[in-house]
Parts: sequence; C-alpha cells; structure tokens
Amino acid sequence: MTSSSLLRWFPAAMATFVMDLVTPVWNIFLANTPLYVVSVVNCEGDKSEDCDSDGELITMETCVFAVFEFISGLVESRQLRDLLPPILPTLTLHLISHMQPTHSQVERWLGDVAQFVDEEEQIFSYSVRLSAHDLLEAMWEEPSLRNHTHSAITAAVEKHLQTTRSNSSPNAWKIEEACMLALGCVIMTPNTSFSAQQFTESVVMSTLQSPSGNPLLLGRSLWLAGKMAGRLKPGTLDQLLQSLVTALLPTQHSVLRVLAAKATCK
Repeated sequence: MTSSSLLRWFPAAMATFVMDLVTPVWNIFLANTPLYVVSVVNCEGDKSEDCDSDGELITMETCVFAVFEFISGLVESRQLRDLLPPILPTLTLHLISHMQPTHSQVERWLGDVAQFVDEEEQIFSYSVRLSAHDLLEAMWEEPSLRNHTHSAITAAVEKHLQTTRSNSSPNAWKIEEACMLALGCVIMTPNTSFSAQQFTESVVMSTLQSPSGNPLLLGRSLWLAGKMAGRLKPGTLDQLLQSLVTALLPTQHSVLRVLAAKATCK
C-alpha cells in the first residue's frame, strides 16, 4: 500500500505522521522540476531511468506521477488539506512548469493531429501534462482552496511570463502555452478578479500577431480567448474574430485549426 493510499483511506490516523512524509516529498518535487523541464520538456541531456525491485521501469515521469498522487491525497482529505495553502504559490508555479508540452508530444502532435486530439481530450492516453492540469483543477474545485488557488495561478502565470520575456530559448513558447492552459481553470468560473481584458490585450493579441508563432501556442491563445469572450470589449472581440477566421483556413496547420474550432464552442 502506498503512502498516497494511506492518506486517502486513513487520513485521521496519518495526520500524526504526515509531516514526516510531506517534507521529503516536497523536496523531491522541487528538486525534480528543473530536471524534468530540461530532460523531458526540452529533451536536453540524459533522461534518468532505473528499475524498481519488481523490475518495473522507473522514469522521471513515474516519479512525478507519484508526487502528484500524494498531493491529490492531501487535496481530497478534509483533515489534511489545510497543509496546502502556505505552499500553493510555489506548488502552482511548479505545476505549470509540468504542464508544458514535452518535446516528444510536440513532435507527435504536429505530425499527427489525431494524436493531439486523443491527448487533448484524454481519450486513450494520460501524461504528466494532463496530470498536472487535473491536480490544478482539483485544487480549484475544492471550495476551501479556491481563493488560494486563484491567487496562486494568477501570480504563477505572471511570474512565468515575466521570465519568458527575457528568455531567447526556442522552447520559451511552451511555458506561455502552459500558462494559458492553467488560466483556463481560473476563468471557468465568472466570479474571479482575473482581468480577461487586460490579459487578452497584453498577451493573447501579442501572441496572435506573431508571424512565426508555434501552431500549438497560437491555437491555445484562441482557445483561451474563446473562454474569455464574454468578458471582452467589442473591439477586442472583432480583432479576435479576424484571427479566428484566419486560423480556420484550410492552409493553416491542423492543430491550429482544431484549437480554433474549439474556441468557437466556448
């Protein structure tokens, strides 16, 4: 039985020992995030792999899944979720880092739009990216954590975007795409202080006007704009509509067209 299972099934009994587990799990999570980004998201350096006592392959993704499962146990536990608010800002910052599309995902999606739709809709596959998104959503949907999560998401997005402005790496677009995916959680509910208009003007429109933007990033921008449409000024909506029409042209990349079509359904 894993520690995550113990948290879910025996939260009261685990309350006495939980800090003995939280501290090492938290330290592993913080230490592994930059390694995951370098080796898996950006495919730079060697990916660490090993086998457990049963001969099962242990990858960096396996470790991330285990940490996310542990944190999910805290979110679900009425007795233990009070441990989360103090660490939510840092936790959310790292979750968004894990929501970046990996090098292999980008290659698959741009090469076969059917695989993109499969992973986007969680039909037959699951990934660290989706797991991080689901954990963020679970925190947002928990009433006692909602305000904390809202503040953490908006602060984390601002910090990540500030970093990308001074980053000339060809992979910098991935964190911007992940930020937009994360913001989809925040604006799902109308009663938030997030400024859809300001974000659209300062980030979304700037991204859409980039002539060399990655199809995934351009599509995610339209997807997010579709979610925010009810809070935008008419003039901004007109500009977005023009971008949407362009994105739906047969000459555009299939991934961009799929996300543009999803934007019209929001």
